[in-house]
Amino acid sequence: MLTDHEASTLANTCERFGVAKPQAVIDAEATEKAARALLDSITAETAPVIAGLTAGNVTKVHEAMVKWESHPYRLAAAQKLTTTAHATCMDAWWASSIILPEQFRKPFEDALQRFKDNLAKLNGTTDAEFAVKTNRSEIHNAMVAAASDVEAMAQLWRQTVMSAGQPNTGSTGRDALTQIIHVDDQEALHKAHAAYNYNTGTWSPEWLAGILTMPGVHIAWPVRGKVQTFADILRPKASAKAVSHA
Repeated sequence: MLTDHEASTLANTCERFGVAKPQAVIDAEATEKAARALLDSITAETAPVIAGLTAGNVTKVHEAMVKWESHPYRLAAAQKLTTTAHATCMDAWWASSIILPEQFRKPFEDALQRFKDNLAKLNGTTDAEFAVKTNRSEIHNAMVAAASDVEAMAQLWRQTVMSAGQPNTGSTGRDALTQIIHVDDQEALHKAHAAYNYNTGTWSPEWLAGILTMPGVHIAWPVRGKVQTFADILRPKASAKAVSHA
């Protein structure tokens, strides 16, 4: 089950990268909006005023009095409907999170390529982290923007995979890499894991530049159900095969 914050992150990331919300989510959100409107309407009701009763308004005042008597019950019912509608909306997001990540493959690949292209323009292929830290040009700003996009989608992958109950890959350290980082061997795994766990700037431009120039370490949007496992890493050259279909 997703939390409200996770669902909000998914919605914001969809909007940011132009990925359409699943129809089930759209329908559920419309139902929740209608339920909340009903709740707001009933909450805003006030007790009828009997003072100023006349022959012309007695029927109207009577109807308001009768309706007000049922106010607590109608309010409780509206609150229950809103709670139910919200839970249905969260269920729709959770179900969609299983297939939604594939829609972000192209935006992720585009953002990563933009980062690489601008890093290369800064001659970052030789000393990537230095190039990122010491340059504040238009090229640098474009690279920083691309890194921000990469980070947003990397976090989305982690969130949707965890929510969808993706099976454990057999290594806590490997799981922490969120399956977006692929390695050729155990040595590369140790380097990537150290960078992932002990660098407070994870997914920052400097960190991303360092990872991309690390021998045997690759970044690629995963294919669900075909992610690299710890067993693949132990198998000679198996990770290269994992990267090829990612």
